[in-house]
Amino acid sequence: MSIIQDFDLGSLDTLLRSFTQRPQALHLDTQLPPILQSLQQDHLDLLPLPGQGHTLQRWQTLARVAGCDLSLAKLYEGHTDALAILSECGASHRVGQGIWGVWAAEPPDA
Repeated sequence: MSIIQDFDLGSLDTLLRSFTQRPQALHLDTQLPPILQSLQQDHLDLLPLPGQGHTLQRWQTLARVAGCDLSLAKLYEGHTDALAILSECGASHRVGQGIWGVWAAEPPDA
């Protein structure tokens, strides 16, 4: 998996601004899948991997998304965590095949 070292927060902010300007529906938000797909297409889901010395940048990006929309943040964090796990497992060749998600995952020896 190719992780972008100079993560472009400006591009992230632009996408998030357009997402926050959508009408707020009281039912299930149909705009979550398209924004997740846009984040992936623009490689804004390729956060620095955990344990690589850029944890603050990873957390700042997640916080920025959470500041926009908590539902989006939950899905985005699950996806970016899944990408990190796929990278650790050497399965990064599968990354471009969709939106991934993982929550409350622990290694077998935890």
